[in-house]
Amino acid sequence: MSDEGRLVAGRYRVQRRIGSGAMGVVWECIDERLHRTVAVKQLLLQPGLDPGEAEEARQRAMREGRIAARLQHQHAISVYDVAEDEGQPVLVMEYLPSTSLAAMMNEHGPLPPREVARIGAQVAAALGAAHSAGVVHRDIKPGNILLGDNGTVKITDFGISRAQGDVQVTKTGMLAGTPAYLSPDVAMGYEPTGASDVFSLGATLYAAIEGRPPFGLNENTLALLHADGAELDALSSLADGLRRDAVGDDVTFVVTRNINFTNVCYTGCRFCAFAQRRSDADAYTLSLSQVGERVDQAWEAGATEVCMQGGIHPDMPGTAYFDLAEEVKRRQPDMHLHSYSPMEVVNGASRTNLSIRDWLTRARESGVDSLPGTAAEILDDDVRWVLTKGKLPTSSWIEVISTAHELGIPTTSTMMYGHVDTPAHWVQHIKLIASLQRKALDNTGKPGFTEFVLLPFIHQNSPIYLAGLARAGTTPRENRAVHAMARILLHGLIDNIQCSWVKLGVDGCRDVLNGGVNDLGGTLMEETISRMAGADNGSYKTISDLEDI
Repeated sequence: MSDEGRLVAGRYRVQRRIGSGAMGVVWECIDERLHRTVAVKQLLLQPGLDPGEAEEARQRAMREGRIAARLQHQHAISVYDVAEDEGQPVLVMEYLPSTSLAAMMNEHGPLPPREVARIGAQVAAALGAAHSAGVVHRDIKPGNILLGDNGTVKITDFGISRAQGDVQVTKTGMLAGTPAYLSPDVAMGYEPTGASDVFSLGATLYAAIEGRPPFGLNENTLALLHADGAELDALSSLADGLRRDAVGDDVTFVVTRNINFTNVCYTGCRFCAFAQRRSDADAYTLSLSQVGERVDQAWEAGATEVCMQGGIHPDMPGTAYFDLAEEVKRRQPDMHLHSYSPMEVVNGASRTNLSIRDWLTRARESGVDSLPGTAAEILDDDVRWVLTKGKLPTSSWIEVISTAHELGIPTTSTMMYGHVDTPAHWVQHIKLIASLQRKALDNTGKPGFTEFVLLPFIHQNSPIYLAGLARAGTTPRENRAVHAMARILLHGLIDNIQCSWVKLGVDGCRDVLNGGVNDLGGTLMEETISRMAGADNGSYKTISDLEDI
């Protein structure tokens, strides 16, 4: 459903796209049978889903329709029908010419209290009816409140709602809702209730009047991410004390070489300046012997690890990953092989018709020692849709990482931040990483993640920045705050908090090493991805360079 003018379900003619979310795209359409304008939400199945995940996504769409259909209220968007198009469900909904409260706040700033009270009264009426019908919305926020051109106010988006007697499809460990507007009990992991909806409405109205969510006292994680001056110094000092308790004063790094075996990639991530098409002049794919030569060179230079990743080449078979791993071990049996992101794992499993578990087992047998927890970006599907057009859903990333941990394959964990995300997303992401580490400890008795790596967005050559959709990366204050917060939130779970000298530079690394970070990553020898994005801190550091930092 990508083209205007397309006929959906044999009846609904697409006029324009009016919204998107984790579950799909919403379009303004003309119902050619009843000659009325409707909103149609089409499920978008992300690539790499196994049949069970695909069925779960379909159930989510059907579930949203069932829940919304329970609620017929003048201040809630009505669902007219659940149709089917090319085997996938589409929700046919009331179309309201409108602006979201979030857009209104962004454009005009804080709103007059009298206007906010008018909005709140209408939303409260809809919530009262929903709760009477046994429906908890679970994600009341400015983006889900529509301000109609005719003055009416309506709540929308029941995608994560819960109705009594309905099947729960939210994955365990996933934070349902938007952190900045969650009630404290939900943020602590308790079940959402009607009362938590009311709290979220209150937080939303507060934000509409004050211009920001009610972060509360400085103990609040989100508030700490906004710390500056003396407060930021205190936060860094707290994090550094936890670092000292966890790992002492030694700063660690590994002598490693990056091997990007191909830059040909078809996924089209909007933040990536590394990928090339097959026909591009700068496209390359290394042969097995060329990879082997780089491994030998790394070993002779004193490296103990190679980190090997590449683009998703359309012509590369899923077994090529095994061949590459075997070549590394054939050349240097004692070289630690840190290889294959969750995106590569999903791609390899799909192309070999193997399950994720079986593919990872084959990869380990071929020589893979650990997995990089890259392709995480921000583990929020709304953000991921903007960044990557849905290349790898959060659930798929979690499946790969969790399966690796169950098989005894350690992984790193990462977060790329400072693009189209917010500090609330950073908190949600780090808390999800913490929950996955707890799961690994509970299931296997040992940690699955070896470190957490923070990767500030490099914007200069990034397509999403050049298109005007992303901001110009992070500030030094934000980098200090988020590295410190990672140490605090992951204390007792992940000992090693790593910074990226490629992205932060020498001075930036020194700042965060005094605020909770203990690991500098590696010498790299051949870093290309950040350099192509516009990083100017070099692609190689000697051991003495890292010791100087």
